[in-house]
Amino acid sequence: MECVFFDSDAQYITKESTSDADHILLSHGKWALSIPQKELNAFIAAHTAQNIISPLSYLFLMAKEPALYGMILDDYIYLATFQDEEPLFVKIIPREEVYDLAKAIEDFLHEFYEQEKNFFVEKIILYHLSDYILPDNLEERLLLPIQIQKEAPCTEAASRYFLHSSKTLQKSSYKTLKKVAGIVGILFLLLAGYDLYLRYTASIYEGKIAKLVSSQTELANKNNELQTKISWLRRMAPLIRQTKEHNSYLVSFIRDIFDQIPDHSYLTFAGFFKDGLVLKGKTQEPKEIRQLDQVLSRSFREHRLILRRDTKGYRFEAIYKRMHMDNE
Repeated sequence: MECVFFDSDAQYITKESTSDADHILLSHGKWALSIPQKELNAFIAAHTAQNIISPLSYLFLMAKEPALYGMILDDYIYLATFQDEEPLFVKIIPREEVYDLAKAIEDFLHEFYEQEKNFFVEKIILYHLSDYILPDNLEERLLLPIQIQKEAPCTEAASRYFLHSSKTLQKSSYKTLKKVAGIVGILFLLLAGYDLYLRYTASIYEGKIAKLVSSQTELANKNNELQTKISWLRRMAPLIRQTKEHNSYLVSFIRDIFDQIPDHSYLTFAGFFKDGLVLKGKTQEPKEIRQLDQVLSRSFREHRLILRRDTKGYRFEAIYKRMHMDNE
């Protein structure tokens, strides 16, 4: 199945559940895509007998892991992040305005981290579907792994997000409404017959269910505590193994890193690698973390610091790669 992407900035994310006469509203569960009727009809007229889907709908379908999802088409570049089946931050950028793709993605990430809802982006999945020439050093500049997709096949799941004109939508909706009305009528008759039975059985099992819920809650709490301890041990195990394997100089370097953590900050993760390290944590004073970054960056050729606000202060992630050798 092949698709044509609705390559236009005339599409908007909304929480509305009803549309007006000038817009088509396509539901995606927790959110909807609003498209002006005039622009969509013109696009459909130019692509008759083809399956049309919004790039945002397609990226939403492909969002199976926390990452930055992007699509490069002939006229626009689409960047989006998703969480819990809804978009957190979306930008549609005219391609002619993007002279530096790495800078455009970096700006998107900075804006995303300033949002109330955000997460650490550790991967980029980019659908490259045009003649746009990607820079060779994109991964090196962003310090993030990038997965390039040269094709975007339309799956069966994508068919429910195909775009149609208002007449087609109305006709389809009318047929669907008739089917739904018939099913609802049958279900109503069945449910009416079982209503008294359900009321009776519900009263009998109400006490049993309450006890079951209580025991399940207690078990879940114990399981959460166990998982927390296991997660902590898993995070610490690589650090302990690496500490034993490295020479006395690296052990001293690691100890020095911990000694430099400021008073108003603490680490939630520390990863030490062959030629670099990753630090994650929380702070009440972002200025302290920036000062720490200035000190640590002197020992590495590449570094990146991300600070993002949350309800209790700031979260930070610092990445350092390609350590300077003593003889350099």
